[in-house]
Amino acid sequence: MEEELERTRIGSLFRRHATVEAGGVVFKLRRMSLKEELEWIARREAILADQSKTREEKVVDIWGDLLKRVVEEPRLEDPVEELPATVVSALLAEIEKLHLWDLPLAHSQRASR
Repeated sequence: MEEELERTRIGSLFRRHATVEAGGVVFKLRRMSLKEELEWIARREAILADQSKTREEKVVDIWGDLLKRVVEEPRLEDPVEELPATVVSALLAEIEKLHLWDLPLAHSQRASR
């Protein structure tokens, strides 16, 4: 609860970058804008709707696209191929925190229409 309060304070809400060390490498991450998030969500939905791919291929495509959008340094051509699974997992966890996707925030029914 304390961490959630700290992460939702006004100053924390405007945090645009995060640095995380994973696998002995320091990664610089950036938070996507709302427009970029919506574009990524649309891309994710298109990947999920593709019946020609296996579940595993879809997961790799979705997370690879997200990592390409968010990881600023070091630049990676194909993150899910270049990084071990433990590093990908650590980066995804930090991306969720940076975007506040991991918090149980209330949703307005009016805003979602």
